[in-house]
Amino acid sequence: MLRDKIIEIGKDSTWYLVSTIVSAFIGFIAVPIFTRIFEPHEYGIYTLVATAITLGAPVVFIMVTNAIVRYLPEYEGRGELSVIFTTVLRRVPIFFALMFCLCLPAVVIFAPLGRYRLVVALGISVFALYTVFRVLLGFMRAMRMAWQYAVFMIIVQFGRYIVGALLVAKFGMHVEGIFWGWLGTLVLVIPVELAILRVWKRIKRGAFSRTLERNILSYGLPLILVSIFSDILTAADRYMVQGFWGSKQVGLYSVVYTLVTNLEAILASIIALGATPVIVRFFEQEGEEATVTLISRITRYFLMLLLPAMVGIWVLNRRIVSVITSPGYMDATKAVFPLVLGVFISNLQWLPFLSFQIKKRTDSSIFPIGISAVFNLALNALLIPLFGPKYGFVGAAWATLASYVLCLFLVVRAGRKYMRWEFPWKGSLSIMISTAAMGLLLFFLDKILFGRWYGLLTLVIAGMLFYSFTMLATGGFTKSELTFAKEILSRAFPKRGEGRH
Repeated sequence: MLRDKIIEIGKDSTWYLVSTIVSAFIGFIAVPIFTRIFEPHEYGIYTLVATAITLGAPVVFIMVTNAIVRYLPEYEGRGELSVIFTTVLRRVPIFFALMFCLCLPAVVIFAPLGRYRLVVALGISVFALYTVFRVLLGFMRAMRMAWQYAVFMIIVQFGRYIVGALLVAKFGMHVEGIFWGWLGTLVLVIPVELAILRVWKRIKRGAFSRTLERNILSYGLPLILVSIFSDILTAADRYMVQGFWGSKQVGLYSVVYTLVTNLEAILASIIALGATPVIVRFFEQEGEEATVTLISRITRYFLMLLLPAMVGIWVLNRRIVSVITSPGYMDATKAVFPLVLGVFISNLQWLPFLSFQIKKRTDSSIFPIGISAVFNLALNALLIPLFGPKYGFVGAAWATLASYVLCLFLVVRAGRKYMRWEFPWKGSLSIMISTAAMGLLLFFLDKILFGRWYGLLTLVIAGMLFYSFTMLATGGFTKSELTFAKEILSRAFPKRGEGRH
């Protein structure tokens, strides 16, 4: 049973891998484009609005999407999918009315936005549509429609970055061009999502359940507070840097933060997106002890992906930044080490956090995240001015690292009351050895290899091959894991005529 669940996770994660690699690539190539068409202060403005969308929208949809993942298996098992679809989507028209008829006019008319009024108006519109887009993706994820999820994520990323950049470059638009591309793509994509999910057939009069709505609220409302506190941990530093030293430093900081997130944190989502729905179903079927074992195994795979990525970014940080940005952004490399380690710890936190979700005790997760958010604000207020007008953003990076260390400690400690997290110390030794060896190789090769894109690509490929070879040599990949990998690929991409299982 454990083996089958790991294969299920791997099958779905293969599609999430495709999605995240393509999305990350689109986001990655957007950085050199944006840093060439925007000055640092313009890039800082774009980042502030885009960050408000991508971190503010989850305040609304995280409650719903997590509840869908947690409760849909129960209703699907009873043949009552119409109940959960009707109950969740009944409030969408009210949400749209609040955003477009109340919030948007109020902000546009009364807020002192100056020449960025259109940018903020577009941001609010994107916020509303992006929220609904993610709720519909939540249904796809819970129903394990992994390839559909992947396609929609790629399309929206393409519209946001590539179409937006073309509007700026070819039609003389400024920062607002990015948001026009994003908004237009969402307008086209959401009706297709509704059709694929067969929403019109699954929403039925009389299927609305007040009991389910109360369950969603009791399960999800604490996650809104968690999301707000997480947003503070993730984004408050950029607004504080803006307040102390201006948008140029925000631009420098955001370049590094975007790179680290795209190249490291996205790898974590490959596992997390596929694993969470399967873990929930596994817990319902097999109980707590088997689930603890499954999460421990997943932790090992998580480390297998994230540790080498973290070390690779750190060792090659100057080459990476020089390749994908213009010379005016090189000072940003001073924030790489604390950010790359902080984002790694932030992603690792997802594993012990599962105990709150599985046991339906999301209310208990508020305390550790909240304490860490307050600590983050206080530390940023101290370190950003302390590091001075030129490198204040580096102080923000160190505050981020310290806050995520505290958060992980508190989450692990609080989560033990509900379900323990068994860290695979023994199984991680070969991963650590292989990662350290890869880091040393990259350090020396970086000194002798010339060329920008060519040299970076050569180093990345050499690092991946050397890491894989060292893992095989030290027994890091077991025979069963190699067999699993082959079976996962065969199930995700079956040969013609075999069908899907």
